[in-house]
Amino acid sequence: MEQEKGEEAKKKREELIKARAGRTKRLGKQKFSALEEDFVLPSKMTCGLRRLAPQGSILADRFNSLQKRNVMEVSARQKLRKARKQKIFKKAEHKMPWEAPNYKAPKRSAPRESKADWEF
Repeated sequence: MEQEKGEEAKKKREELIKARAGRTKRLGKQKFSALEEDFVLPSKMTCGLRRLAPQGSILADRFNSLQKRNVMEVSARQKLRKARKQKIFKKAEHKMPWEAPNYKAPKRSAPRESKADWEF
């Protein structure tokens, strides 16, 4: 009876090992999800394969392949953070006189004569 249970447990363990062999392991927080491959339907192909425009990204496919083969950790796309605007504070005691709220500009005097009008 105990031998039968031991043999059944061994069989189950071997089956689990075989099932896990083909899967991708979980190296990080995210789980790997296979992307759908890009392909063109024959009805959409008007010309031969040589004239067909390439679709998809070679770099993205390579990256996905590395994640699938457990060479690289699966990671989520990071959101860009905007830098906050820096707040500027001006203290009243450091203001120039013309920056003060009650400042009145001095009146200008009459314009000077130009040097061309001078007589020698």
